[in-house]
Amino acid sequence: MGIGSVFALLAVMAIWGLNFSVIKLGLEGVPALLLSSLRFLFAALPAVFFVPRPKCHWKWVVAFGVASGIFQFSFLFFGIDIGMSAGLASVVLQAHVFFTLILGAILLKERMGAFAIGGTALAAIGLVLIGSIQNTDTNVAAVALVILAALSWAVANIITRKAAPVNMFSFIVWSSLVPILPLFALSTAIDGWTAIEASIAGADMTSALSVLYLAYATTVLGYGIWSAEIGRHGVSLVVPFTLSVPIFGILGSHLIFGEELGPIEITAVALILTGLFITIMGPRLFRPARATPAPTPKP
Repeated sequence: MGIGSVFALLAVMAIWGLNFSVIKLGLEGVPALLLSSLRFLFAALPAVFFVPRPKCHWKWVVAFGVASGIFQFSFLFFGIDIGMSAGLASVVLQAHVFFTLILGAILLKERMGAFAIGGTALAAIGLVLIGSIQNTDTNVAAVALVILAALSWAVANIITRKAAPVNMFSFIVWSSLVPILPLFALSTAIDGWTAIEASIAGADMTSALSVLYLAYATTVLGYGIWSAEIGRHGVSLVVPFTLSVPIFGILGSHLIFGEELGPIEITAVALILTGLFITIMGPRLFRPARATPAPTPKP
């Protein structure tokens, strides 16, 4: 992998890590479900007019749009809205990796190796620690919502495996059409039309830039580069870069909001990131070496 690809992938990880702080900034002026609806509206348009349709059955596109677009981001936005710090949210959401392994074992009969089991156990302890924290940075309800977001992401991952789209970027863009109207309808029902009108009329530059960042930087640009690099180098080389997303998430949360991590938070984050590292990198670092065949004796 060349230095250009390394920098491109690190830039995407930084974009995805800062995404959590941008969500928090956007929620200061826009209701959670409306913000999510606008994110998918701009992510889908005008891209769908230029990106070819994904080469898979439409049921998978719709299913992914529901699991990821409606459930994952609704839970995540609500979790951050009611008190989850942006930094901790970026860490807790990584539980999707462990949920994906568990669902894969149950639904797809995929085998969980020793590294996956050990990493999942460590991460579970970290999640319990974060759930026990009661301060201005988080609370049990907020943690539960972000964990549900991670579970929804895991379901979306299983759907992606079943769909096996050739072009993941087109799959993301076209599936973004699915949650727009349902999220807007839910926002109207929950927040009320008056609140929606007020948030749109009173939208400031922060709200507008937040929506554009979530749609174009996080989704269109981020997944565009991500898909291209996977096409060039394969999943095994590209996926480990996602380990840096929570690092950028915590750093962004600290720089933008001044959020600090106490001893319990640091311990929990260390456990989750260690579990994530063991799960993703363990099989690669400790893959049994192939036996070298004995040289053939010369006559």
